[in-house]
Amino acid sequence: MPKSAPSPSPSPSSPRRRRPKNLRAPEATRLLVAHERSGLSLAEFERRHDLSPNRLSWWRKRLGLLAAPTATATATTGRRAPAAVTFLPVRVEVPTPVAPAPPTPAPAPPIELVLPDGVVLRVPPSFDAAALTRILDVLCGTRAC
Repeated sequence: MPKSAPSPSPSPSSPRRRRPKNLRAPEATRLLVAHERSGLSLAEFERRHDLSPNRLSWWRKRLGLLAAPTATATATTGRRAPAAVTFLPVRVEVPTPVAPAPPTPAPAPPIELVLPDGVVLRVPPSFDAAALTRILDVLCGTRAC
């Protein structure tokens, strides 16, 4: 039986698989500071430093650090990093109850005078007594009242 051929060696053009780098907290902090100063996106920084994807994001969360907005991140995503939250004191004032205004009286109905010949004279409540007297004198003078 013939001996089997040895397995082919990997071709030089095939990409090497990255072995995750085990980071300790001080080294991760140093790399996070270097990333903030570099101006690179986090993915590009990780590629250049031979780190597995999202490694620094994990450390940033673990260490409780906030991501500093970089010009490249803003330019590529079109979004700004969220602003820091600031709580301000609030004072709630309850308005004092105001007494309701007294109801306005309903307007008085007009006065109606029905003359013997069927003519109806409507006089508004705010009439001028002297003018009404002259009108009645004229009407009674020309007609029998």
